[in-house]
Amino acid sequence: MFCPFSSYNNFTLCLRFKYNTISYIMLLDKPQIVWENEDAEKFFTELSELFELNDRYEKIKHKTELLLDITEIFSSLTQSKRGAKLEWMVIILFLIDILLSVLEKLLF
Repeated sequence: MFCPFSSYNNFTLCLRFKYNTISYIMLLDKPQIVWENEDAEKFFTELSELFELNDRYEKIKHKTELLLDITEIFSSLTQSKRGAKLEWMVIILFLIDILLSVLEKLLF
């Protein structure tokens, strides 16, 4: 079931964003011409330094890792809350079962 506010969807959105960032920002990968032409390699290196591609990539990578960590924390908190609810439901069901057993013995 799709819920836009669930932690699972946030987790998947964060992973998808991280994947898209890495796959679509292939600015750090050198094109084929760079391997064949020394002038092209020098030009590519100068442009990379001018636009600070390595620094920008590292910042984006760091931010997506932080987002993923935050999402994992919220996911674990949500799961622990759900687990606590289930434990209380089981306890209540046991108490109801015991109560019904006691009433049955008293009445019959």
